[in-house]
Amino acid sequence: MRICLDSNCLRDEDLINKAASEASASGGSVVLPDILLGEIVKSLEWRETFKKSLDHLKAISKSVIVFDSVAEKMRQEEKDGVGCEDLYDEALTLSFRKFLKELENDEDAALDSIKNNISEAKSDVQYRLRSAVAVHASTLDTLDVWKKLLPDKIKKDLRKGNDDTITMILNDKALVDICTRTLIANGFGDETAKKLSKSDSVCRRNVLAHYAVTLRWLATGGAESRREGQVQNDYMDLEVVVAGTYCTENRSKDKVVQQLDAILRPLFGASS
Repeated sequence: MRICLDSNCLRDEDLINKAASEASASGGSVVLPDILLGEIVKSLEWRETFKKSLDHLKAISKSVIVFDSVAEKMRQEEKDGVGCEDLYDEALTLSFRKFLKELENDEDAALDSIKNNISEAKSDVQYRLRSAVAVHASTLDTLDVWKKLLPDKIKKDLRKGNDDTITMILNDKALVDICTRTLIANGFGDETAKKLSKSDSVCRRNVLAHYAVTLRWLATGGAESRREGQVQNDYMDLEVVVAGTYCTENRSKDKVVQQLDAILRPLFGASS
C-alpha cells in the first residue's frame, strides 16, 4: 500500500500518523511527491516552512518514499521511448530520509547543510511555476476545441456535475490519437509519441490529467478568470493528482484533488 500525501496534510500529525500506520501494516509507504518539496522551497521563509512542514515526517522517516517530478519522468520517456512504470526515485528517497534524520538530530545544522542548494532549487521551482502559466494559456485554447468537439448531450451531462462523464470521455479510444497529437505538438517524435500514448506511460497519465482539468472547467466555468497564483496552485495540485494515481490512495483535504483523483483512478487500474 502506498498513500500519497498532499501539502495540506503535512502539518496534520494525526493524519500523517494514521497514514503511516496503515501503510506500514501492509509493508507499504507514505509517498511525498517532488512538487511538495518545491512548494516548501518557494517560500521566502523557507527555513521555518521546512521545519513546520516536515516536523511530523521525522518520526516516520523510514516509511517515507519520494517521487520524482512528472516532467523529469516525461523527459526520460521521451529520451528512451519507453514508458516509466513508476515515479519512485530511490536516490531522492534515501537522500530525503537522511535529511529527515539530520533534521531530527539538529534542525539548524540540517538546514544550514542545504542552504547552498536552495537558490538553485528556487530557480527550478520558479521556472516550473512560470511554465504552468504558459500551459494554462494553451489549455484555454484546448477548452475551445472541446466545446466544439463534444456533442450537446455530453456537454449537458458535464454541466450537471457528472464526473463519470469525464472518465468515459478520457477512456474513449480516440484519446490515444489525441494524446499522440498532444505529445507531438510538445516536441516528441512521431513514433515515440505513438508508443507512449498506447502504453501506460507517465506522459499518457499527465496528458489525460490535463484533459480532466480542462473538461471540469468546461463543466464548471471560471478557467478564463483564473489569476496567476491560482493557476500555479492548480498545476501543483495536478502533479499531486498524477502522483496519486501511482498509489493506493491519494490522501488530500483538497476537494478538487479528490474529484480529479476519482475521475482518473479508474483509467489506470489498481495501484499497490
